[in-house]
Amino acid sequence: MRPLLILLLLLPVLASPASGQSASDPGHVETLARLGASCLAEIVSQQDQFRLQTQGTLSGTSGTDMLSSPWAAAWTSEGKTVFMQPSDAVAPLLVITVDRAELMLKRSGRKHVERHDSMNLTWWLSDTDGQLLGTDSCQQAGTDRLTRSAARAMADPRSPVTNPDLPPRSRIWNAAEPAVLIGATAVGTYLLFNLRSRRADNG
Repeated sequence: MRPLLILLLLLPVLASPASGQSASDPGHVETLARLGASCLAEIVSQQDQFRLQTQGTLSGTSGTDMLSSPWAAAWTSEGKTVFMQPSDAVAPLLVITVDRAELMLKRSGRKHVERHDSMNLTWWLSDTDGQLLGTDSCQQAGTDRLTRSAARAMADPRSPVTNPDLPPRSRIWNAAEPAVLIGATAVGTYLLFNLRSRRADNG
């Protein structure tokens, strides 16, 4: 009887959707910030202190403010002094324009999706007198794997780019899932009443 009881307890778990976000999964904003930081690593490494100004658009909606805070926090942890604009500090000015940022989700099995993220940005560095010291553009892209529920929970209301559409589930699973749930319920009900009946007969 014990194996049947264990099966009864496991059926709801087997039929349930995937669990939520893993603690190690970076959020949508965080993964975009990491891409941008990798583009800026070389120029930032050459500065002890600077003023930071971000601009640009994300899918037509201003969203670069959500990147400036994690950038500043990361660079401060590295020993840099970062002044957020507007600031009267006497320090070079680093202007960052996010030309394009994109997140796409592609199906990867029944419970997971692949996250494809990319960013194009341009930066300008000026000295305290406003003279241009350097400028460059950069493109970065990355891919990782998330549960569907985690990918949905990572959306940030500040920008639609962080709320990509979830890909549709497999047609085979969409057709089979109701049958699996109904079958799990039916088997569970049968086992429950069968165990009760046998106990009554033995009693």
